[in-house]
Amino acid sequence: MLNLLPRRQETVKCFCKDGSPRTRACSNSAKEERRSAILKAAAHLFSVREYREVSIDDVARGAGLAKGTVYLYFKTKETLFLELCADAFRGWFNALEIGFSEGNTEPTALASVIASTLRDRPFLRRLVALLHSVFEENVEDVNLGNFKLQMHEMLLRPAARIEEALGLKSGRGLRVMLWTHALMVGLAQMTSREESSLRLLQKYPELEVLHLDFSKDFEMALAAMLAGSASLLA
Repeated sequence: MLNLLPRRQETVKCFCKDGSPRTRACSNSAKEERRSAILKAAAHLFSVREYREVSIDDVARGAGLAKGTVYLYFKTKETLFLELCADAFRGWFNALEIGFSEGNTEPTALASVIASTLRDRPFLRRLVALLHSVFEENVEDVNLGNFKLQMHEMLLRPAARIEEALGLKSGRGLRVMLWTHALMVGLAQMTSREESSLRLLQKYPELEVLHLDFSKDFEMALAAMLAGSASLLA
């Protein structure tokens, strides 16, 4: 005898933070919750491990999700890393906006503002030290392009502030911000092994002249660069 009763639709269950089940067709808020959990787990792992030592499996375990679920949000480890970078840069640029609003116009004052916002963001410095090597990895052009488009959009406001403060022509502030980024990348890479550098200095004090301190040297170099930019690009 045929069973004409409608079959009950089977659903794949997942669970909210409070332990209650929900179906796979999660709401937008639930999807955002998962995405945030993935990014939080990845941020923790990248802050304590080398890039090559972090896997999607590790991120999935840290977020309490299946590996396949992570791939629904981020196709590769590299795209996940780029999203972390975009979020970190977004927070930094917001802090810059607040700092620039105080009306600082001298190169040394601007350098102090920029350096102070980076001083409180060691994770951003760590990401920046890795960022450009990741570009050479498994990143498709469309994902890399999207990341750079995001960066371009976020750079426009601080670039305009730089132009206003230093009296630069339109468009020159973006160039200054790119130089600032290049300086940050170089110093972040050169100071990323602070513990080993300090340990070496204890054995060879004469190497002090070669030692770099990110916060101090970044601010000094940036102030010199901004002063030069004011005359070079005006």
